[in-house]
Parts: sequence; C-alpha cells; structure tokens
Amino acid sequence: MTKLNCSVATCMYNQDKLCRLPEIKVEGTTADISDSTACASFVERKKNTFSSAYEGEQPNEELGIECMAQRCVYNKGFNCCADQISVAGNGARHAEATRCATFKIS
Repeated sequence: MTKLNCSVATCMYNQDKLCRLPEIKVEGTTADISDSTACASFVERKKNTFSSAYEGEQPNEELGIECMAQRCVYNKGFNCCADQISVAGNGARHAEATRCATFKIS
C-alpha cells in the first residue's frame, strides 16, 4: 500500500489530504511529465459534501493505486510501488486538472 497526500480539496473523496476511497486510479498511459497524468478517481465535490457511497468511511492513510503511467519508475505491473505519492490539482473541476506530482520517468 502507498501513502497518499492529496491536495485536491475540490474532490469529494478528499478529507484532510487523505482519500476516502480504498484505491484510486492514475491515468497517463503515454505520460512523460507529471502534467500528463491525472487521478481518474476524481469526482468534483459539491457544496462541502463527501461521497454518499463512502459516507462513514474514514479517510485512508494508505491505499492501493492502479497506475496507467507506463513510463513512471514507480509503475510495477500497473500498480504504484512508491512508498508515498502526492496528487495535486487544487481548484480542479475535472480529472484532467489533477496530476500525480510524484511521477518520475524511468
């Protein structure tokens, strides 16, 4: 499991820079820079609400990360093997405005 620090405050799954989902997916199949990645699990928060599907779930310090960024040094069999990652995109209104800030080309 990977530790996640998420600064995407506009995501309905974000609580205190942690994620309420058990796992997330990072897109960016052909990415060669961080800005070409995105958190595919992002859903825009409306009026300070959390996802009703995960209401009552505690935010996770560690979670599974499915990674499509094939050229990232931390991608091992489409899973992130980094000890910790940061997802950025404060003010995002859609997934494409987020990014894996830890992305590093292999």
